[in-house]
Amino acid sequence: MPFSSIHKKVRIALSIAYLFELADLNTFSYASPALVKQWHLPLSVIATINSIAFFGMFLGASAGDGSVIR
Repeated sequence: MPFSSIHKKVRIALSIAYLFELADLNTFSYASPALVKQWHLPLSVIATINSIAFFGMFLGASAGDGSVIR
């Protein structure tokens, strides 16, 4: 199948979504040490927040795919 303009548009859209997702993950990785220091949060709270974020991404990806959650 030849590479067409719709393939290029989908590739650009996915690249932009991936960029914002990585920015979101990296932002929290830089913010979490400051939260531990300023708010005196234990690492278990930071780990829980991070786990919930990844679980939310799993649910969102599953709902978007439609194969796991129906």
